[in-house]
Amino acid sequence: MEAEKQQPTVLPVLVPDGAGGVFMAWEQGAWLRSWAVVERYTSALALAPGWPAGYASPESTYMDGYAPVMVSDGADGVVMAWLAAGLVASRMSPTGSIVPGWPVAITDAADAPGIVGDATGGALVVWQNSRNGTLYAQRRLANGTLAPGWLSGGLPVCTLTTIAGITRYAATRSQNYSSVASDGAGGAFIVWSDVRADLGDIYAQHVLANGGLAPGWLLNGMPICVAPGTQMAPAIVADGSGGAFVTWQDARAGSWAAYAQHVTGAGAIAPGWTPNGVPVSPGYGNHQIQRPTIDSAGSAIVAWQDGRCASTEIFASRVAADGSTPSVAGDPVAWAALASSRADSGFVRLTWTVTNGAGLPATIYCRQPDGPWMAVAVVPVGTDGLVRYGDQGAIAGCVYGYAMGIPSCGAPRRFGEVSVTIPNGSGFVPLAVARSAAAPDSSGITLTWKLNEGEGLPVAVFARDSCREWSRLGTTACDDTGLVSFRDATPLSASWREYRMVVHACGADDTLGDFVTRIPTAVDLVGREVASDHVQLAWHQTAGPLSYGRTWRQDSTGGMIVIGPVTAPNDGRYGCIDRTVLPGAHYRYWLGLIACRDEQMFGPVDVDIAPVPPTPPPIPKLDVRVAGGNPARGSFAVALSLVDASPARLEVFDAAGRLVLDRDVSGLGVGTHELALGDVATLRPGVFVIRLTQGGRTRTARATLLR
Repeated sequence: MEAEKQQPTVLPVLVPDGAGGVFMAWEQGAWLRSWAVVERYTSALALAPGWPAGYASPESTYMDGYAPVMVSDGADGVVMAWLAAGLVASRMSPTGSIVPGWPVAITDAADAPGIVGDATGGALVVWQNSRNGTLYAQRRLANGTLAPGWLSGGLPVCTLTTIAGITRYAATRSQNYSSVASDGAGGAFIVWSDVRADLGDIYAQHVLANGGLAPGWLLNGMPICVAPGTQMAPAIVADGSGGAFVTWQDARAGSWAAYAQHVTGAGAIAPGWTPNGVPVSPGYGNHQIQRPTIDSAGSAIVAWQDGRCASTEIFASRVAADGSTPSVAGDPVAWAALASSRADSGFVRLTWTVTNGAGLPATIYCRQPDGPWMAVAVVPVGTDGLVRYGDQGAIAGCVYGYAMGIPSCGAPRRFGEVSVTIPNGSGFVPLAVARSAAAPDSSGITLTWKLNEGEGLPVAVFARDSCREWSRLGTTACDDTGLVSFRDATPLSASWREYRMVVHACGADDTLGDFVTRIPTAVDLVGREVASDHVQLAWHQTAGPLSYGRTWRQDSTGGMIVIGPVTAPNDGRYGCIDRTVLPGAHYRYWLGLIACRDEQMFGPVDVDIAPVPPTPPPIPKLDVRVAGGNPARGSFAVALSLVDASPARLEVFDAAGRLVLDRDVSGLGVGTHELALGDVATLRPGVFVIRLTQGGRTRTARATLLR
C-alpha cells in the first residue's frame, strides 16, 4: 500500500482552516487505482498537529476514490465528498480524525460531484446521475444523518439530461464537477448546461435548506440563457444579498465570449439586467473558462482565459449589480473583420475592414486546411480602413485559409479568418510537375522537380531500385520559383533508381513526378593476353554502383556461356582466364556487372586463337627385331624398318657364327616390314643373331628358337 500511495497526485482542492493554514484534498494514484485523501497544513507549511504524514483518509481505511470536493464545516474541520462506486461523504475533525457518524454513502450512481456548507456543520452535496445525467442534491447534518425534509435518494434538481458546469483536467483524463454556491441559509444555487432546446443553454435552480425548491423557481430550473448557439461551462457565486451571479462561455456570435447574468433569490432577473445575459469580455479571440467572485460592493468580478493576443492570457472585468460594465481603453484596433473574398482570373482577392488602424502594417496569413498559419505578405491599412490583398498561384481544387494580422498585445492578432475554395479553370490550374531531372556524380544524385504551382509546399522524396521497395529519403519544400531540389547521397547499389515526389497540398498527399534515372557505369579493358591454349582478360570499373562481375564468351555458333564464377570486385578490378579455347577458333568476350538483380554487359572483346601447325611425318629409323614371341617355337619371322631405298641386306648367324641366311631386302622399300624366314625352318633349335645393314648402318637382334 505504501508503494501504491507514491502514485501521482492530481485534482487538488484547498479550503482555509480559519487559522492561517489550509486543508488540502486530492486524488492519489493513477486512473485504474486511486485514493481520495486529505491533509491539513499550518501557515508555516508544516503538517498540523494530529495529522499523519502518510496522508489522512476520510474513511477508516484507504479505499478507492477519486474527484474529491471539500468545504469547511464552520468548526475548523471539513466535509469532503468523492466518487467511489457511487458518491461518498465524510467529515474530518481539525486533528485529522473522522467525526462519529461519518462516512456516509450518498448514492450508488454518481458523477460530477459538488459541495457547499449548510452553516450548521453539515453540507449540501450535488451530483449527476451517472446513468442518465439528471441532477440531484442532498443535505447531511453535522452528525452525518439525512437532514429533515430531504429524500434519501436525493432531491431532483433537474429531471432532464444535464451537462456539468466545471471540467478539470489531470494528466491522463478529465473530470466533471457540479457548479454550486451556498445561498447563506443552508440551501444552494446550482447551475448547469443542457440541450433540451438547442446545442446548449444555461439553467439554474435554488434549493432550500428544508429540501424544497425556493418559491418562484421552476421545476427543472430557471432559464438563465436560451440564446442561439452553444452556451456551456457555467459557474455561479452568491451575490451576498440572497441572489447569485452566473457566468458562462457563449458562442452565439461565433467565437467564445464570457457572459454573465444576475438572478435574485426569488428566481427573477435582477433589475438592470437583460434576458440571456450581458457580455463581460467583448473583443477579438476566444474567451473561455470564466470564473466569478464578488467584491465588497456587491459587484461581480469575472476572470477568463483570453485568446485575443498571440498567447493565451488571463483577463478580468467587473460587472455591477445592475449589469453595467466599466468603459476602459482597449487595444488601438477596436475591430477588424473580413469584408469580401473571391477567386477569379488566377487571383484570390481579399479585403478586410479595420477600425482605428489606418497606416498600421497588416500581415496576411495563409494556410492549408491541416497546416499552420504562415505569413505571406505585409500590406498597410489604407486611410479608408481597408486592407486589400491578391494571392496569385493558388492551386485549383484546393481550399485555403486566409487571415489578416494587426499588431496588438505586443504581437500580431489575426482577424477575419476565411476559407476560400479555388475553382478549376478561371486562371487556376491543378498541381502538376512541369519537368524533372537527375544528375548523378561520384557521391550521389541531385534531383530536381519543377512544379507549375505550389510554392512553399512540403515535399517528401521516395526512392526504390531493383534491390528494395519504396523508401522515404527525406523531406524538403518547394521554393518560391516552384523548384524542388533534393540530394540523394545513399550508396549506389543498382544500375537504376526510381524516384517519387509526394507533395502535401489541399489537405492531402499527391504523388507526382515519378521517373527513372540510370546510374552511368564505365569500364576499361586494362589487360589482354591471347595464347593457343588460353585467353586472359582484365577490366577496371571506373564509375557506377558496386557490382559483382562475370565473364561471358560467345563462339562461332552464337551461343553464350559464362566463363568462371561470379567474382567480387577488388578496387573495381575484374579478371578472367579461359583455358577451354580451341586452336583456330574465334571468340567474343563480355564483362557482365551485376548490381542487385540487374546485369549490364560491357564489350565485346574479339579474340582469334592461332591454329596448331601440321605435325611432320615421323623420320624412319633402321631397326630389326623378332616378330611375334621370342623365343619362338619351330620357326620365327623378322620385323624390319628401312630408312630409304638404298641397298639393304638381312643376315642370320647361328651360335657358332656361321652364316645361315643372307638376303637382299632392298626391294621392300622405306618403312616397316615383316618377313617370314621359312627357308630356315630346318634350323636346329638354338640361339641366332639377326643383322640388318643399310647405308653403312647396322642393327642386330637376338632370336631363340625352340623345338
